[in-house]
Amino acid sequence: MAGVQYLQDCSLRAKMLLILLALLSLAKSDDSDHSECKDKDSINVSCSTPGSHMIASQTIVVCPSDCSKEEVHGSDIYTDKSSICGAAFHSGIITERGGAACFKKTSGIHEYHGTTRNQISSLGHGPWYASFVVTPPHKDFILTVEADCITTVNEIPEGTVKYVRQPSVKNTQMLIFKTFFASY
Repeated sequence: MAGVQYLQDCSLRAKMLLILLALLSLAKSDDSDHSECKDKDSINVSCSTPGSHMIASQTIVVCPSDCSKEEVHGSDIYTDKSSICGAAFHSGIITERGGAACFKKTSGIHEYHGTTRNQISSLGHGPWYASFVVTPPHKDFILTVEADCITTVNEIPEGTVKYVRQPSVKNTQMLIFKTFFASY
C-alpha cells in the first residue's frame, strides 16, 4: 500500500531527525565558571518550577517554550522561590523557544536586586535563606528532543542543533508523489 509506505518513510525521517537533534547543544555555552556542570542527564521542568522544588544541588534543567512571564526575585542570584526557567530566560540563557540551563543551589543572601533583562522584570527581595544561580550548560551537553513528521523548527529550542538539512517542500512533495504512484 502506498499510504503505508509513506508512513514508514515518515517514521524513518522522524528517527533520523531525532538522531540529528541529539547533537551538541551550542546554546550560548562556554567553559567559564560552570565546568562542573557536565551532567549527561537532564531534568524536564515546567515554566513555573521554583528552585526550592529541586532535590539535587546542581543539575541541568530543560525548560519548555514561553517561560518569559514567570516571577523571579533577584538578578544573577535568585531566591529559591523564583521560577528556574524564568531566571534562565531573564539571564538570557534560554529564549522563548525554551532550552537547557545549569541549575545550582547557593546560600541565601541579604538582598536581591530586581532588574529588567531580556524583556522580563525581576523583583527585588529582602533577606532569604536559599538561592540559586543558572548558567549555560557545558558545551558538551547533549539535549535530546522528541520530534515527528510534523515537528517544525520553531518547536526545537534554539541552540540545540548544530546543523540540520531539511528537504525543500518541493522535494518532499515529489517524494510523496513518487511514493504513491510507484506502487501502481
